[in-house]
Amino acid sequence: MRYILRKLITLLVTLFLISLLAFLAFAIIPGDPAVTLLGVNATPEAILALRQEMGLDRPVFVRYVEWLGDMIFGDMGRSFAHGHSVRELLGDRLIVTGSLMGLSFVMMLGIALPVGLLTAGRQRGIVHWMVTIINQMMMAVPPLFLGLMLTFVFGAVFRVFTPSAFVSFRESVGGYLFYMLFPALAIALPKSAMMVRLIRSSVREEMGKDYVRTAVSRGCAPRGVLYRHVLPNIAAPVITFSALTLIMMITDSIVVEQVFSIPGAGRILISAIGTRDYPVVQALVLVIAALVMTLHALADVLCRLVDRRITL
Repeated sequence: MRYILRKLITLLVTLFLISLLAFLAFAIIPGDPAVTLLGVNATPEAILALRQEMGLDRPVFVRYVEWLGDMIFGDMGRSFAHGHSVRELLGDRLIVTGSLMGLSFVMMLGIALPVGLLTAGRQRGIVHWMVTIINQMMMAVPPLFLGLMLTFVFGAVFRVFTPSAFVSFRESVGGYLFYMLFPALAIALPKSAMMVRLIRSSVREEMGKDYVRTAVSRGCAPRGVLYRHVLPNIAAPVITFSALTLIMMITDSIVVEQVFSIPGAGRILISAIGTRDYPVVQALVLVIAALVMTLHALADVLCRLVDRRITL
């Protein structure tokens, strides 16, 4: 309980500092959102009126305190560029990006866990070399390039899906999941290769230790030793790596959304940065920071649950 309370306090303090830095950064960098929206040919009177409407004429710390207070109560403000509530603007987009990350993560585990465990004990043979070669190739291919290749092969050549013809989950859940299958695969394959390598090296290291040799010498089946003794000992690094991989998938999702024309949080983030739509960018920065901190905390707790020797 004390650990959870300490983690919660750390999370709140970190989010406060990130919110302060994010708000001050956009207040300091050159550029005026009013000029961006109205254009360089706008009159000074029109620019001044728009700045007053946006609240940009007030002191920065006054605006920060008001903005932070609104964020605490769930009010993310209004978008400068779209004129809508940021919360409403990001609602479906966060769901799209979150489902893309979740689907990619499930696919990664579905590929990496069985392949890593099945090939961990095979250090020779055609299967070992095939997995090794494919692993090296997948680890070297970035999600951006893999997404382009999947779009070309399955979209342009075989016409399995129509590129840029995104189907919303509100229109058809089946069509939405089918379209998201290919961008999720572009994210999952490189991460699967990394996890396969981690599992194989971790299992081989554990299988060479004294307690494994002792268990085998007493008549225990190697497969039983693997599942009863080895896997619990490698669970902690696998969980930690999974959490870090899920964090990296945030960046990958932003990139892949551009390739497949997915209207997710990544696309609106890039657009908001270009148009200096500060409320949207600041809200997304806080959401991403909260997600990263939460994943780190959950990984620590899960590692402690699977291995009591770990000190929190």
